[in-house]
Amino acid sequence: MAISIPITVEPEHIGPATIDARPILPLAGAGQSLWDSAEKARDDVAEKIDAFFRRRRINARVQISQPGVYPSEVDAECWIPAGESRVVTKVARSALSIKISVDPYRKNPMRYDVVLDRHGRVQAASYWKLHDTELDELLAYLLDGGRTPQFFRSRTPFIFRLIAAFVPFLDPAEKNQLIPEVRSSWLTLPSAIFLGGLAVAILLFANAASDQSFDGSSRGLSVLLSVVVLIGSGIVSYVISNRRPVLQAVPKQPVRCPRRERLIDTWHVSVPDAGDDFDAFKQRIYAVARATDQGVQGSVEVHENPTPRGFESRERLVLTMGQATLHVHVQRFGRDAFVGWDSHLNWRRWAEGEIESRTVVDRSAVEYRALKVGIHVPTEFDLMEANVLSETTHLRIVNEIKSFLKEREIEADLDFRIIRGDRAKALDSGKNAQPAANGA
Repeated sequence: MAISIPITVEPEHIGPATIDARPILPLAGAGQSLWDSAEKARDDVAEKIDAFFRRRRINARVQISQPGVYPSEVDAECWIPAGESRVVTKVARSALSIKISVDPYRKNPMRYDVVLDRHGRVQAASYWKLHDTELDELLAYLLDGGRTPQFFRSRTPFIFRLIAAFVPFLDPAEKNQLIPEVRSSWLTLPSAIFLGGLAVAILLFANAASDQSFDGSSRGLSVLLSVVVLIGSGIVSYVISNRRPVLQAVPKQPVRCPRRERLIDTWHVSVPDAGDDFDAFKQRIYAVARATDQGVQGSVEVHENPTPRGFESRERLVLTMGQATLHVHVQRFGRDAFVGWDSHLNWRRWAEGEIESRTVVDRSAVEYRALKVGIHVPTEFDLMEANVLSETTHLRIVNEIKSFLKEREIEADLDFRIIRGDRAKALDSGKNAQPAANGA
């Protein structure tokens, strides 16, 4: 790979502003991308589902997709008891899944893909709006059954559907139109030239065919001239179109990258007596772990895991630096507290997708591309960032634990050594992994 060496330019030769022309996908501000809006919509839907079940006095399982998983998703599952004998318990199983995808070039940029499974009967539909009344109707049907929810019914009036069945090429279905900026421009200078040449050629040909005063040679000359005009206008249109500069347009990517993590290193220890005032101890560990530079993002995430006898939710602090992530765990066990972390490399990134539309703006051809979840193959630099993140965070956590033990005058022989993973395997383990169906 060629290495570019920066050239120092004297200050008097530097212009008023430097243009960043590196091949990097544009980045939206924190919380300002459409994908951030989709996550907010996901959280809003999950909150409304929780509220509905609370009103019905039902403790159902409501789960949202984890950060970095696209499209965003909300899942609700409930098993309603339907009878019990000495041997078995009967339950009526129902589930609702709502995926929120992003269509950045549409008037309604979010798409709701809803799948409802009630007692083995599955219904599915996709639409770019999900009103509160429709969500309540879906949840009521999930529990009580009855009439098919409005969300799964056709939004085209019956009379139009009936006419479309007998009239070819008529599609009366409601469309989620492209935004004006992205719509294809048909009336451009090349198309105007070609249409003008076509009109002149038709007139010449029609005049030669209808004018009785033309002899054979005059008529042939007029037909030849019409052909020349048509071909000439086509050539001129093609040359103008072909000489246009082609620009690429890509939606701004969110600050948070999609995730598919591979474990590198790990460390854990049990801190005696830290469970007595556990909340204060946990906040101390979180505070020192978050004390990093501006290149590190931190967020507290709650992950739910199914167990043989229920579900268990656990909290963790997730630190991200480039393609490196660090999961910090602090859990109470009796009077003690478990403290540990896992270091990961992320094998996902945002990438350009297919061309969704082409148009002409200011004499330039513009191709509007989708933004999709792609594969990132980590390098030694990513591994270096993971080492920096884990080592600095580990040192801060260890020093804080030692300070805690000293304050409490606790004598404890704790092992602060990091359990190292295979570096070569860490850089190679995900190369053959395919993107998951949900883009995680």
